[in-house]
Amino acid sequence: MDVEVARNLNHVQRELTVHSSILSANAESMKNLSSRSDERLDYLRERFDGIENNLSVINAVIGNESSKIRMERNRILLLATSLFSAICTAVWFAVVMPLQTEIATLREKVDVIEKRIDWDHTHDPVE
Repeated sequence: MDVEVARNLNHVQRELTVHSSILSANAESMKNLSSRSDERLDYLRERFDGIENNLSVINAVIGNESSKIRMERNRILLLATSLFSAICTAVWFAVVMPLQTEIATLREKVDVIEKRIDWDHTHDPVE
């Protein structure tokens, strides 16, 4: 019986040694995994910080370009409005004003002719 207990004890010790070596290897593996995970996390943080900085630079550039485009659009609108006003004014003075003057002259001539016709109808012609 002592031999059997000793044999069982030796077997348990071997099993314990194997399990403790496996446990030690697993602990070392976890430690390495944790270390690599921290390194990857730091790497990812650096990349995302770089991306964040790049995005802020890109946003600044887009903001500057957007303001330039707005200013250019306003300049173009002002130029178009000025050009339209100049064309309307030129048409007014080149076409409408002479037509109004000509119409006024024609009205005066028609009035004169109407007066003459009225005068001719009111006075008998001499025979």
